Amino acid sequence: MYKDIIIKIATEANISKYFSLEEMGIDNYAFPYQQAILLVDVLRQSNVPILGGDVYLKLGYSIEISYDNWYCDKKENERDGVFVNRSCDVAETFIKEYKRKNNVKEPLFAFVIGEQ
Repeated sequence: MYKDIIIKIATEANISKYFSLEEMGIDNYAFPYQQAILLVDVLRQSNVPILGGDVYLKLGYSIEISYDNWYCDKKENERDGVFVNRSCDVAETFIKEYKRKNNVKEPLFAFVIGEQ
């Protein structure tokens, strides 16, 4: 499962702040803004494309879905390395813009990744 790959990559990069979404019935983890930006860079270096992701909101001790998300599809005839870089650019731009445009104290970002 891709969530295991994300946690393995995050742990190897010393990214230790993340939240399980299991209580919401979602088999994934969400990362705070700074860790999400760092994870995008680590996924890029690991040659892992980011297919998309979802935004969650940390409200005190609870986490709620925001219903905001992003995605990035591979273009026809696009080389894998080009897709990895473009998908990471799309994710990074979305995360930074989301933080800038929304008056949200603690957004969390969950990732859907492709194969290395």
